Amino acid sequence: MEAPRLTRAIGAEIIGGDVTNDEDWSEIRLAFIDHAVIIIRAQYISADVHIYFASRWEQINENRFFTPHSDAPNIALVLKEADHT
Repeated sequence: MEAPRLTRAIGAEIIGGDVTNDEDWSEIRLAFIDHAVIIIRAQYISADVHIYFASRWEQINENRFFTPHSDAPNIALVLKEADHT
């Protein structure tokens, strides 16, 4: 797994990491500590896995301002429709 910087000041992209793999957790967490913002692309996960991964960081703060996911009310849907600018 790699975590190259996105900018000189902040951010990294996780490459080769898998949020469903417990062995990747410590490296993902360390990348966040080192870079403050991380991007983990192409993670096709269920709502249950999403909740599990999120809960590893801290207690989940349920968002009251966005529509909850129909299968997992802990997940807020943030959508940009085609007609939104």
